[in-house]
Amino acid sequence: EQAVAFSSIGTHRVETTTRDFGGEQLHFVVSLNAFASLEVRPGFSRYGGDMYFSEAGMPVLVVTPDGTEVSHASKDWQYWKFVWRSSLVSIVTLQDHLHMAHYKVANVLATSSRRELQPDHPARRVLTVFTWGSIGINYKSMFALSLKDSALSRTMPVKAFDSLTETVPESLPDITRTVEYFADESRWAELPRQLQEAPFYADGLLLFRALRGLVQGYFDLFRDQWCDQDDDALTDSGLLALEHDLASTLAAANYQGDYTRRKTCTQAAERVTAALYTVTAYHRHVGQVGDFAIDPEVAAFSW
Repeated sequence: EQAVAFSSIGTHRVETTTRDFGGEQLHFVVSLNAFASLEVRPGFSRYGGDMYFSEAGMPVLVVTPDGTEVSHASKDWQYWKFVWRSSLVSIVTLQDHLHMAHYKVANVLATSSRRELQPDHPARRVLTVFTWGSIGINYKSMFALSLKDSALSRTMPVKAFDSLTETVPESLPDITRTVEYFADESRWAELPRQLQEAPFYADGLLLFRALRGLVQGYFDLFRDQWCDQDDDALTDSGLLALEHDLASTLAAANYQGDYTRRKTCTQAAERVTAALYTVTAYHRHVGQVGDFAIDPEVAAFSW
C-alpha cells in the first residue's frame, strides 16, 4: 500500500490529514468511500475504503464505508487492504484514465482541433503531435470499456454501468487540477516533502516545465498573429473557434470545468499546457493499472 500510494498509481489521490488514531498522528489519506454509493450487482461487494498513512507513508488505518475503523491489529486488516487496493485500481481506471485522460482531454482536443483548425494552422501542427491516435483508440474503447456489456462492464460489479457515461463526467475536475501543484509555486510549497519527492510529483514537475516552455515558446513565436499586443487578448479566428468548440463539446458531454478563462493568450497557453501534460505524464501515471490487476491477490475489479 505504501508503494501504491507514494510510488505508483495512487499518488495523485493522496491528501494530507490531521487525524489521530490510537495516539498516533496520521498524516496522509487516500479516500475512496465516496464511491461506495455505486450500486453493485447481487453477490458483489461495494467499492470503498479510506486508507490513512503515517508520516513515513505506512498504512495504519482503513475506515470502511459504514464508518468502521480497521487497523493492522484487526483480523479484517488484510481483507480491507485488498478492498482498498481493488477500489483504487477500479476508480483510477474508470475515472482518471478512461474519462479524464482519454475522453475529456485527448478525445475532445483531437476532435475539436480537427474540426476548427485548418491543416496548416500552426496550433494544429503541434496539437497533432500530442493527440495522434486518440480518435482511433477512443473509438475502440467505447466498445471495450464504455458501453453496456463491454469487457469492462462485465469485469466491474457496477449494476447500472451504462449510466456511468453521465455520472462520471460530472465528477471530474477542470483540467487545470492535474497540474495545480506544478503551475503554482505556492501550491508546490504546500506539498509535504514525501509527496514532492514521490515520482509522480518529482518527475511530473520536470516534464511540466518542459511542456510549459514548449507551449509558451510556441505562443511567443506566433504572438503577433494570435494575440492583441496591448491586452494579450486571443484574436486568432481559428483558436477562437477552437475555444468555442471545446467549451460546447465539453458542456454537452456533462464535463465540468471553467470554460471562460481562455480570454487571453497567457491563459490559453496555461490550459494548453495542462492538456498536454494530461495526455502525456498524467496518462502514463494512471494507465498502469494492468500491472496490479494481473494478479488477483493484489487487486481485482470485482470480488
